[in-house]
Amino acid sequence: MKSTLVLSFSLFLLLPAIGQKIEAETTTPGEKAISGINTDNSSTSSYGLFGRSYHGLQLFADGTTGFAGIGTASGVNGIGFYGIAEGVQGRGVLGLHNNIAGVQPGVEGRSASLAVGAIGVLGEITPTNPGALSAGVRGVNKGTGNFGVGVYGSHDGNGWGVYGTVQNASLGFAGYFDGGRGLFVSPKVGINNTTPAVELVVKQAVAVDNVLDAVLTNLSGILIESVGNAGALLYVDPDDDLNFAFGSGTNFTQKAYIWTPTGDFVNLSDKKLKKNIKPMNNVLNEVNKLVPSTYAFNNETGESNTMGFIAQDVQVLFPELVHEKNGTLALAYDKFAVLAIKAIQEQQKIIDELILRLERLESSNPNH
Repeated sequence: MKSTLVLSFSLFLLLPAIGQKIEAETTTPGEKAISGINTDNSSTSSYGLFGRSYHGLQLFADGTTGFAGIGTASGVNGIGFYGIAEGVQGRGVLGLHNNIAGVQPGVEGRSASLAVGAIGVLGEITPTNPGALSAGVRGVNKGTGNFGVGVYGSHDGNGWGVYGTVQNASLGFAGYFDGGRGLFVSPKVGINNTTPAVELVVKQAVAVDNVLDAVLTNLSGILIESVGNAGALLYVDPDDDLNFAFGSGTNFTQKAYIWTPTGDFVNLSDKKLKKNIKPMNNVLNEVNKLVPSTYAFNNETGESNTMGFIAQDVQVLFPELVHEKNGTLALAYDKFAVLAIKAIQEQQKIIDELILRLERLESSNPNH
């Protein structure tokens, strides 16, 4: 049995300087082939074992479950293994897994701590003004397959597989996803909600002021924004009604809402919100020219028909009810109710006049 060789720190540094090498081997279980011990705790430059070359220190494990190297730190602020790279393309620590059939990580960090904030692997950018796209931890997958993962997080309990946070919430991003197909999440997503009951839950961070047809404050909700930054804002007000606001930037004006008790879609109609108010002209003659039709849309595969009007026909009679977008006409069907009421009023006037004439005729000829 070959004996274990124990070297002091000073001897280990001295021998390479005079051109000697050290080799040690042991087959005894539990023994160390080489052990370096330094009991000094006054300097951060004191090492138990130090190796320096163009490739630093290389360790191998021949067993199927052995460790190429183990770093243990027993102090409160100790570091089990510490790697420094000073070159432009250098790496403080590089872990490789070269077996094409293996699924184990190139680098693995574990923590047995039960303390809040315990960390298995920590990556940190220390400068306060780092370069663009600097990453404390970066995962890169160079595979071209369909299901490769750059960064993978898993959790067996009620916590988070991957957790991101920023100190300045107004500027930073806790998570940033760019390129490809964007972000895929299954089965549920909660925004400001840690227990989503359905596929997507958005909990508003602040209460939006319950004002009608005025610029909103305390914006919150779901914003669908165009390329030009104009958009539609959906939000729930303090009355629990679903509101629809339109605008851009931080200037959004509420225009309609769904009333919670009945589900009615409600348009704003207060007199104080309107100007140039005038009675409508007679519409009965034009209404009588409308041609209600049944039809099916070209993109429908079934034989079922629906009913309505043809926009081109309506445009000739009531152009204010017709909207055009990209060469296609559309109708504001809710406004037809106003037309119908106006036409009924005109008909009722005619009916009232006919009744009056009939009564006069009857009174002038009581024998008939």
